[in-house]
Amino acid sequence: MTLQAIRSVSIRHSVADAVRAALREGHLKPGENISEVALATQFEVSRGPVREALLVLVEEGLLTHEPNRGFLVIDLSAADKEHIAELRLLLESRALERGRERVTPADLARLAEMKDELVGLFKDSERPARDAMEIAFHGYVWELSGNPWLVNALKRTMIPLFIFGRYLGISRASMDPALADQQHQLYIDYLARKTRRSAEQCVRFHLGQPL
Repeated sequence: MTLQAIRSVSIRHSVADAVRAALREGHLKPGENISEVALATQFEVSRGPVREALLVLVEEGLLTHEPNRGFLVIDLSAADKEHIAELRLLLESRALERGRERVTPADLARLAEMKDELVGLFKDSERPARDAMEIAFHGYVWELSGNPWLVNALKRTMIPLFIFGRYLGISRASMDPALADQQHQLYIDYLARKTRRSAEQCVRFHLGQPL
């Protein structure tokens, strides 16, 4: 790989990371247009790597691309919320089932640490950090499945919801930290074989659905 190619990849990653951070922190709203020219000017680079970065975010489900409108922040509807919840129940349940066969004591210890940090972030001022830790916790659970296709499907389905859930009333600032603790601890207990609940029941409890 040439130096020029390496630099292009680095720029692409930097731009993608910057846009992700802006989304997490609420600086970019659902439906908002993302200007390739403005980003290229901000980073003092050509539009090529910027466009590549934005296409990566399209693949991640955070942006959409329309021929006549360019790149737009995804705009989820209440119906999207229901569709995603239905798919999450199936996919995350399967990830828990597979992860239960592969989890190690070190994994359980790490998840416990992440859960404690996440619960401590349930404050309005900590919302972007909380979203990032929520993604990290669940992402760790998904990776335990050992199935990269399942992991990618969950990321494509869930990360937009984690980031934009607040606009649908899903990411509740007033959520009781004790409830968040119970919901995430149940995943750890399932993986550690310390609960009689099924994987599906664990996910249903997390979603606030009837068991």
